[in-house]
Amino acid sequence: MDVDVRVIAATNRDLLHAVGEGSFRQDLYYRLNVLPINVPPLRDRREDVERLAIYFMAKTCEQLGVPLKKLSEAALAALRRQEWPGNARELENIIERTAHFCEGEEITEQHLPMNLSVRNSGNLQENRSLRDIERVAIEDTLKKTQWNVSRSARMLGVGRNTLYGKIREYQLDTKKSPCSVLEQ
Repeated sequence: MDVDVRVIAATNRDLLHAVGEGSFRQDLYYRLNVLPINVPPLRDRREDVERLAIYFMAKTCEQLGVPLKKLSEAALAALRRQEWPGNARELENIIERTAHFCEGEEITEQHLPMNLSVRNSGNLQENRSLRDIERVAIEDTLKKTQWNVSRSARMLGVGRNTLYGKIREYQLDTKKSPCSVLEQ
């Protein structure tokens, strides 16, 4: 029985350096290093962010069985401004999360997760405390979801009980109607 396989491996470590330190096997290094392809991090390939985001959106919408959602220019611009420490995997996760929670046909910058918006906003005052930033992020997310605590908790990546605790801690008014939120 003949077996023909191709191994594609990826790492964020310098394997040659690891071989020198003795933390990676030399024979395995030379077996894997037949045709190395060095792909720069996504932060160095901002021109690829839009294509990847559109690809990930199409893939996610197909998996969810929903019509394709369009990414607005503002949303794409926000995505391009990111540093992407998690590279394409982080981008894919954000697109997937956004596709799950955005009920409309178009993804705007406001639909992007709060941690993305906070990282993107260059107008954060240096003297603002983490507590202030957290309170604003929670309140903004609650407003975006029309004070739907379950949905807000998912968008913020915390449990409902945790979010309820933060709402009490910051004395946020959950009785606000969507109309009163829009009037502010």
